[in-house]
Amino acid sequence: MTPITLRIREVRLSRGLTQMQLADKAGVQQAAISSLETRQLRKIDVGVLERVARALDIDPALLLRSEPASPPARKARKAT
Repeated sequence: MTPITLRIREVRLSRGLTQMQLADKAGVQQAAISSLETRQLRKIDVGVLERVARALDIDPALLLRSEPASPPARKARKAT
């Protein structure tokens, strides 16, 4: 399975916004922004993610970053 991490903090900081400012622009609570940034949620509300993306003027898909899983361990070959 490939872990997904949200890039909200990275984009928010590049826009010079505080969590509160982003929350106000997105129409969500600051706690929601904090939870998204710190991965304290088991499920992500797609509606909230879309509002945050619009507030950041970015495609919601760009807030998701897929991180490759660790490469599989190689099996040692037997000497012949």
